[in-house]
Amino acid sequence: MTPQSAPLRLIALSSLLGFGSPLAAQDTPPPRISTNTEGAHFAEEEGREQAKSATFQMREDGQWRKINAFEKPQSEAKSPDAAQLIAAGETWRKHYEASNWDALRALYTDDAVLMSHDQNKIEGADNIVTFLQRLSKSGAKAAIEFRPEEAKLENGLGFLIAKYQMIIAFPGAAEPTVIAGRSFLVYKWVDGEWLIWRDIDNFAPDATPKDFE
Repeated sequence: MTPQSAPLRLIALSSLLGFGSPLAAQDTPPPRISTNTEGAHFAEEEGREQAKSATFQMREDGQWRKINAFEKPQSEAKSPDAAQLIAAGETWRKHYEASNWDALRALYTDDAVLMSHDQNKIEGADNIVTFLQRLSKSGAKAAIEFRPEEAKLENGLGFLIAKYQMIIAFPGAAEPTVIAGRSFLVYKWVDGEWLIWRDIDNFAPDATPKDFE
């Protein structure tokens, strides 16, 4: 998902004018999904208060709407349920495999923490995404599969336990590398969607590639 500053300026202007009808055909930008990531970086550099991360969709008819990380209109947000936790994992997988890093970043709270097997604790969503990019930047291709074991809601948090398998094709390698383990994720319900707050991944003798055969 590539940030586009021009559409966002158009969105802001349209909001001020009420934007009750579609843009004229000759002025309508192509359909796209944009974020305010670029604007947030400029605000940080200039010492201004940063706006909360937001994603917008420009439709074919020139109308725009604010959407969440699952590409659903904010107005369609539902009450939290356990099934959405499992769906959130599938959305994460889709964005990770496609190297959609901005979209993946939007699935985390700003203060998220990743505790992966044999790795130092990684704090902050931006640092987590940088860590997750390492395989892609090396030229490797990774495919992931999740097998949820338990999804539970308690005190405004969502808890998900799942087995995972990752198949990594490294450049020049004759055979892919296959790893498996178990994840424990804690989600927070933010603006109508589950966002990852804590992620713990480890290897376990009862979570192996044979579980995915």
